[in-house]
Amino acid sequence: MSQTKLIVFFLVFLVGGLYGGYSVDFIQNDKALAMTFRWFTIPSIIIGLYYGYRSTFGYNKETARWRNVIGLVTLTLILGIMSLKFFQGYLVFFNCNLGTQKQIVLKGQVTKLDYPKTKKPFNNYAIIIETDSNESITLDVPTNEYSVGQIFEKELTLGSLGLLYSR
Repeated sequence: MSQTKLIVFFLVFLVGGLYGGYSVDFIQNDKALAMTFRWFTIPSIIIGLYYGYRSTFGYNKETARWRNVIGLVTLTLILGIMSLKFFQGYLVFFNCNLGTQKQIVLKGQVTKLDYPKTKKPFNNYAIIIETDSNESITLDVPTNEYSVGQIFEKELTLGSLGLLYSR
């Protein structure tokens, strides 16, 4: 496969994953991340190794071996972590668009806030909600307009993979 095809494939993979991950306003991202690690750690390592190898040992035969090894390890880590994030986006996309969707009303009290100190692109605001049935739910939210002790009530959708979300 040529370098151009590999780059195009990776860019399509990137765009699709980012779109899926940021296509909803409210999402149980902690559960999505746990599923991603459980289901996609090995495929992400394989993707990282493949692209890392193609970019080091498979690219320039005259480069010193130690440089190729360092490049392979570095690129495997970076591309593996990126692949995990993209797979997480695909899980969110599939959860929200395929299979059985069930409307529920989530009602509870905000018990904890998980906000970044300064908002940057791709940062998330998260709140932890203690429901009336004493279940703790972490929900990524679009704004930081919540406070501890506040009552949270919102109609959400339980997607096909068991993740709560709302657009």
